[in-house]
Amino acid sequence: MWKDLKERFSHVNIVQLFNVENEIHNCVQGSLSLSSYFTKLKGLWDERDALCTFPLCTCGSTKEIAAYLDTQKTMKFFMGLNESYASVRSNTLLQDPIPTVNKAYSLVIHHEKQAEATTGKASVQPDAAVFAVKNSGRAFEGEKGEIRQILNALKIKSSSANNVGNHSTHEELSGPSLGEDDWDVN
Repeated sequence: MWKDLKERFSHVNIVQLFNVENEIHNCVQGSLSLSSYFTKLKGLWDERDALCTFPLCTCGSTKEIAAYLDTQKTMKFFMGLNESYASVRSNTLLQDPIPTVNKAYSLVIHHEKQAEATTGKASVQPDAAVFAVKNSGRAFEGEKGEIRQILNALKIKSSSANNVGNHSTHEELSGPSLGEDDWDVN
């Protein structure tokens, strides 16, 4: 009976395995964040590992096979990264032995944080966010005309704030003056 059950349920769904391998092969960072790309790739590897396990062996080569598979994962991780990570990729691939995929991810994150600190820029640029909202074509809490008025008002305020050293008169800067009628006399 056990042989019958093993024969019936122990086979690998080769079509599903093919699809997962194909997704792994085609997985690239593209517009994904670094952590989203790594999480997607890690999920695909976990799915593949659940579909296809290696049988236990007594010859001692299990560690070598595991090291080889981890090296393949590290290489795939680097192959799918955007070109902005070319320097950390080439420096890491020169290490001997090549680091595990988790260590490689840690090195790339470290490189990204160091680059942000050096340039003083965060991953999300505020100007880009404003541009995206402005050009999204959606009106948030109001009509498009109202949004344009707000944006124009902000442009005027920001341009007048940049006029340092202009020659305004004392009256313009101090506002209205108080007259005798404004004082409460007892």
